[in-house]
Amino acid sequence: MADAALSIAALEPLAGRGAAGRRVRVSFESGEVLDLPVELVAGLGWRPGDRIASREMERARRRGEALEAREHALRLLDHQARTRRELEHRLRQAGHGEGAVRFALAWCSARGFLDDRRFAESWVASRKLRPEHGSFRIRQELAQRGVDASLAREVVEAALPSEEELDRAVAAAHRRLAGRNVTRGPGGRLEQAEAARLGRYLAGRGFPYEIVRGALQRLGAEAFVEEDPDPSP
Repeated sequence: MADAALSIAALEPLAGRGAAGRRVRVSFESGEVLDLPVELVAGLGWRPGDRIASREMERARRRGEALEAREHALRLLDHQARTRRELEHRLRQAGHGEGAVRFALAWCSARGFLDDRRFAESWVASRKLRPEHGSFRIRQELAQRGVDASLAREVVEAALPSEEELDRAVAAAHRRLAGRNVTRGPGGRLEQAEAARLGRYLAGRGFPYEIVRGALQRLGAEAFVEEDPDPSP
């Protein structure tokens, strides 16, 4: 059975800002319409009076959806860096179809616009500027943004060696204690209750158990936290 063909009645640029202003409405004599990206219509070479097979119309529709998802992805990435999972979620949330989303993600990845490792490295670098952020907290943030746990651990450990993180934890503890009437025992050692409070504070800021313990040892604490706040393998 021959594929049905429809005649193009008109090509009309759509008014609007942004993506909407870069589309053309293709109207067919049958009353059907296709709203397609300008570059796609130009590439197809369609003109009023052309007869377009229904299968060709369907291919054009799918290609148009893919191009629109790609343009949406680029706008999102231009606004801020995102992980693959974040970008996929935003595209699906916007109503783009499965095939269009896959095309957009593959296109962006192939051109280096979407790179979870680079995102993680940038995220860790920004978080290192915040002295109260421990490595466990940073890894949790990366996981929430869609970075694989093993990649997150690798990037964080490379950027924040244990000795550097210990120094950060000690500095955070000193800031916490500054200006407070801290109870101390013989020799100026932190008493048990104060050490426990300080340990909970550091753990709550995302410093791993061994770092919290090391910081309290440097501060001469008489007691250490008993539970590891980092349950990850």
